Amino acid sequence: MHAKFLAWCADRGISTPLTLQQSLLDPSYRYLSAPGSNPLPAGNTVVRAPLGACLIDDSLEGLAERLAREKSLGGESEFAPYVDILPELDSSTLQAMPRFWSDERLECVTDGGQLEMRVRDDERPRVDPWGLAIVNSRSNVLPGALFSVTPLLDMLNHDPTVGTSAHVTDKGELHLSVDQSFGAGEEVLISYDQLTNLDTLVNYGFVSDDNPFNAESVMIRTILGPPIPITVEADGSISSAALASLREILATPEERDGVQDAGKEGDNSSLLLFAVPVSDRNEEEVMALVGAALDDAMYEAGSGAKRAKEEADLLVSSYLEGRGQTLEKALRVIGTKFPDLGY
Repeated sequence: MHAKFLAWCADRGISTPLTLQQSLLDPSYRYLSAPGSNPLPAGNTVVRAPLGACLIDDSLEGLAERLAREKSLGGESEFAPYVDILPELDSSTLQAMPRFWSDERLECVTDGGQLEMRVRDDERPRVDPWGLAIVNSRSNVLPGALFSVTPLLDMLNHDPTVGTSAHVTDKGELHLSVDQSFGAGEEVLISYDQLTNLDTLVNYGFVSDDNPFNAESVMIRTILGPPIPITVEADGSISSAALASLREILATPEERDGVQDAGKEGDNSSLLLFAVPVSDRNEEEVMALVGAALDDAMYEAGSGAKRAKEEADLLVSSYLEGRGQTLEKALRVIGTKFPDLGY
C-alpha cells in the first residue's frame, strides 16, 4: 500500500526526503522519519506539494464533504491511493478523538466541563463523520483562509517545541520546513500551532507532555454576579481581563470612587480602570477567591487523573494531569505574592 501511495505522490509532484513508516502496534498510525542512513539537518524542506495535488476548500465542512465524496468513489477517485491509506472511522487513531467517546467516558473527565462543552460545540451532525474527523486531524491552512488536505504533510506528527514554517512559492507549491535536526531513522515532527491540551485532545486525540502552550479555564463564582471564566497560561499567569472584572466586583465603594477619579482624565472603561491592582486589600481578596477556585479545580483534576489511571485510561489521565500541573503553577504564583493565603 505504501508503494502505491508513494508512486501516486510522485506522479502528482508531491515529494519528501523522509521515509514513510507504519507503527507495528497500531497499523493506522503512520509517520515520517529521517532516512535510516542520513540525519536530517535543521532548516531542510520536509515536504513539497503542488496545490493542485491537494484537496482544498474554504471551509472545514466543505473539505470534509469533498473528501467523503472521493472515498465514496472508491477506485474511480483520482485520490484513491491516498484515501486508501487514511485511517478508517473505527481505527484507534480516530476513535481516540473525544467526539467518538461514550457519554460515560466524557462525564469522567473532571475538567470543569470544558471537554464536554467543546465536543458539543464542535458537533456537525450533517457532515460526514469520517470526513470531518480526517479533516479536523489532518488539514492545514493555506493563504486566503483556505483549508487543505495535503498528502504526506498530514503524516507528520506534532511536537509543540519544533519550529515549523511553511510558504507557497510563486509556482503554487507548498513547502514545509523545520528548524530542528533529526537523527538518522528518527521520527520527524512539526508544530501544528501553539495548541492547548484541550485543542490537541479534541482535534487529534492526543495530549503532549509538558506542553509549553497549554492553558486551562476555571470558572470563578461569586454571589455578586455571574460566573467569570479565568484563563491560566502555561507559565501560571492569569488572564488580565478576568482579574480586572474581579477587582471591580470586589472593590469597596471607596476603592471604586478612587479608581473612577483616577480615570476621569482618560479612558474610563472598567477593563482599563481595573487592569491594575486598586489596593492591597482588594488584590488579596481577588487572589483568595481565585486561589480557592484553582485549588478546587486542581483537586478535581488530580482525583480524576488517579481514577483514569486506575482504569488504564492513560489519555484521560494524561490530559487531567496536564491540567493539574498548569493550575498548580498559578497557585504557586499566587502563593509567592500572598504567602498568607497558604498556597
